Amino acid sequence: MFEADFEQDSFKIQRIITGRNSFLPQIKGQILPSINGTRLVADLKIHSSVIVFMLFWLTFVGFAFITGIIGVINQGINPLFLIVPLIMIGFGIGLINYGFNSQKEKSINDLKKILNGHTKA
Repeated sequence: MFEADFEQDSFKIQRIITGRNSFLPQIKGQILPSINGTRLVADLKIHSSVIVFMLFWLTFVGFAFITGIIGVINQGINPLFLIVPLIMIGFGIGLINYGFNSQKEKSINDLKKILNGHTKA
């Protein structure tokens, strides 16, 4: 199931899921006339507030990593200290990729079923 907003020749669609997923794709598109009927052109993106939050979080963790490198070089801090920010950066990037890509495929497949059409990569 989807929920949608339509305005003249554009639309915004989002899958309705049980539970929460901040990385659920936001589908925005245009309805265009075509020789054979109507053509839908859509982009799947992560919600802008999630992008802002993840940029803030990854920037903060990246700053902690750089500060840790400076501490290791200048103050002789144990280099194992750098593992924590690296794990957090990897986790954040992995969360974005897995959370969005898994839902992207489901959204595309569900839209294909509803529209009984074809998608162009």
